[in-house]
Amino acid sequence: MFASNERGADAWATLITLAQSAVLNNLDPTNYLNYILDVYGSHKNKGDVETFDKTPLLPWIVDSKLINTNAKE
Repeated sequence: MFASNERGADAWATLITLAQSAVLNNLDPTNYLNYILDVYGSHKNKGDVETFDKTPLLPWIVDSKLINTNAKE
């Protein structure tokens, strides 16, 4: 409804799904999204996005203490 095209709607759905999954796993969604984007971005800069294991980034696996200590002020 608020996306101007199908790709925008898919991106919005992915973002909301990640944020809601963080909430359901007692994580702050902003800190969680910052954390996974930082980790993903560092691997993207190295060129190994397709090969690195993304499983540790799942919200039910991520340690909330790790996210809160890496939160941007």
